[in-house]
Parts: sequence; C-alpha cells; structure tokens
Amino acid sequence: MGHSMTKTIGLSVRKAFALVATITGFLAFSAAPAAAAVLLVDGNGQLTGATGVDVGGTLYDVTFVDGSCAALFDGCDEASDFAFNDQATATLAAQALFDQVFIGNFDFTPNLTFGCGDAESCRPLVPFGINVSPFNGNITFDAVRAINSFQSRDDEILLADSISRFNDFSRSNDTVFASFTEQGVSEVPLPAAAWMFLAGLGGLSAARRKKRAKNSKEL
Repeated sequence: MGHSMTKTIGLSVRKAFALVATITGFLAFSAAPAAAAVLLVDGNGQLTGATGVDVGGTLYDVTFVDGSCAALFDGCDEASDFAFNDQATATLAAQALFDQVFIGNFDFTPNLTFGCGDAESCRPLVPFGINVSPFNGNITFDAVRAINSFQSRDDEILLADSISRFNDFSRSNDTVFASFTEQGVSEVPLPAAAWMFLAGLGGLSAARRKKRAKNSKEL
C-alpha cells in the first residue's frame, strides 16, 4: 500500500513538472513584448533610423548613413562587413524598412529621411555581397535598393549590383545607406507565478522523499 502510494505521488510530481514546463513556456512567450520598431528622429524632424526592426524574426537597429561603402563598412572588401550576406535576406531587410520604418509622414515624404533631399523618392541601399574582378582585382559590392516613393504604389525593391565601393553617395540627393546592426539577445525573465509554482513542487517532492524514507523504515 505504501509503495503504491509513493508511486502515485511520484507520478503526480512528474506530471506536475511537465505541466509547469508547459505553463512557464506559455507565460514566458506571453510576457515577451511584440516586436515594434521605434523610429529615431532628430531635432530637425528627419528620420535617422530605427531600433527593434524585425527582419525575419531577428531584431536589428538601422541607421541611415551617407558616404561611400568603403568608408562606412570597414573597407567594404569582405562580405562579413555587412549584416546580410545574400540577396534574399537583404530583400527582407528592405521590406522591413517599408513595413516598419517608412510609415506615417515618412512614407509619403521621402525627403524627411536623412540623406535624402529628393521630394519624389528616397532610395536606401542595403549591401549584402562583394565582387572581386578576376582581371584587375577591383572590388565592387551588391545591394538591394528600397525605393520609397512619395506615391506608395511606386514603392519597390530592386537589385543594384557591381557598385563601386568608393562611390560617395553623400553627393546624391536620393541615395543613402541603410546600415543594420543585430541587437543583442536578452533572456526573458521567468514570471513570478511560475517561480511560486516551482517552489510548491519542490515542497511536494521533498514530502514524497520523506514519505518514502518512512515507509522503508516500517518495512
């Protein structure tokens, strides 16, 4: 009888731990805030970037910067200089600009974006690849261009390939770089209710061990 009761208690504890694991996972997921980009606007009302931009499930900070690829991306001579290393992911980043950054007034007023003075369109570049000429060793880079037009129907994403890494876009009225940096991963704290539940299970487990020891002595 005592052995049967101990077995029943042990089974209940295992079920309870499985339950708390499920509940804790749900609570942690529910407690995690939904990704929502925060726009960065300077004192002149210009959009300079955003934080917490969701690109394929990973959060990035993005900054609009003017200059040449060589000056802005550590020489622009290796693919590792960029946050993205293939066209598909860079395209996701460009789409994230449309969905999460170019919103409100910044959607239909392109010249409110830093580095863009053209009232018709702003064309940020998201670099992703490097090309080295087999003939002279010259290095160029590939990028996707997110064209944000004052008319949303004209918004589009295009491939811009083999661009000179020394081309200084600060001289351009409609082109700027979108520089992405992956955010650090932070752990989601365990909800207080889950800690209380775990503490209760700890007490139940201790009681089970005490009961088992008592039954052993009686035998």
